[in-house]
Amino acid sequence: MSNNKWFKKLLGLLTVGAAVGGTIAYLHKKNSNDDFEDEFEDDFEDEAFDLDDDLKEPSDRGYFSISPETKESVKDAAKSVKDAASDVVEDVKDASKDLADDAKDAANDLTDDAKDVVSDVKDSVENAVETAKEAIDEIKKAGEK
Repeated sequence: MSNNKWFKKLLGLLTVGAAVGGTIAYLHKKNSNDDFEDEFEDDFEDEAFDLDDDLKEPSDRGYFSISPETKESVKDAAKSVKDAASDVVEDVKDASKDLADDAKDAANDLTDDAKDVVSDVKDSVENAVETAKEAIDEIKKAGEK
């Protein structure tokens, strides 16, 4: 039953991870206006790349603004990731508690089994000693006759 619990928890964690990954990929794809094929086009055309020549003065640099929709999407994705991470943390805590309980139960079972074996060996030794005493007494009686 312990293996079944672990399998279910692992499957749950994988499902949560896949859902979070899918959500992030969807939001990224939805908010992305760049064409994937054009993304790498310029990388191979300009082989004489020199960072010092390409940098502009800070006052000449262009900046872009983030739209409110993008901010909300990022906030929603961050909340989803945070919630999923909290769920994963709880699942891991539960799983480790279950594992600790199973280990404790197994240790107690082994201790009980060891006590039973020791008791059985003790009984066997006592029976062997009693049988040996009876055999000695019979030998003594046979020698007296």
